Amino acid sequence: MFYVYALGLKEESGDRYYVGQTDNISARFEHHLKLLKKSSHHCTGLQEVFNTVGLVGLSFNVLEECPSYHEALDRELFYIKEYASFNTQRPEQPKKERQRYTRRVKHLNTGNIYESMSEAAFDLGLHMSCVRDVCCGKREHASGQMFSYVIDKQEKSEEVPRDLKVNWRKVIRSDGEIFESIENAARSVKGQANNVRFCCQGVNKTHKGFGWQFYTPV
Repeated sequence: MFYVYALGLKEESGDRYYVGQTDNISARFEHHLKLLKKSSHHCTGLQEVFNTVGLVGLSFNVLEECPSYHEALDRELFYIKEYASFNTQRPEQPKKERQRYTRRVKHLNTGNIYESMSEAAFDLGLHMSCVRDVCCGKREHASGQMFSYVIDKQEKSEEVPRDLKVNWRKVIRSDGEIFESIENAARSVKGQANNVRFCCQGVNKTHKGFGWQFYTPV
């Protein structure tokens, strides 16, 4: 189970909150508290509040319980927009850290090109990690939005994740049912995508009692 939470002032006078998600509430609160006490929290607004009112002036509330990590991310974004949250107040990251998120991204629904994942996430109202997961093939879409990295010809060998093309090939199960991707195939039997892929590549013979092959239209 995953939890979406809010950390902020106790007063109900329009004060803002820091919104986050976790699968361990007590550990996450202790982590926030540790950073706040060291005056090193990444959320500058929350740090300023803590420096002013201290721990007694803060509240920590669970907003919603979610059955999966990706749903928790979507609900976290909803509450960030719903409340005037502190989440957008982050200190600028060092250049070395920012480089991880400056790869160009294509929005497959519209064909629009974004200079970074963060730009795409902001424009479409998504969590940046959701955009990244779609680009990496970890999930099919983010709230119906599909993305891929924009690959320059000279960067193909180093930019394309090795398993990305494999993960998005159609798969046929031994009973004849066809799936759009390895993820869909694995989900149909409550199995693991890696094990389905290993069957398709000839490493394993079966997974969850079925044989699997990459589908090639006749």
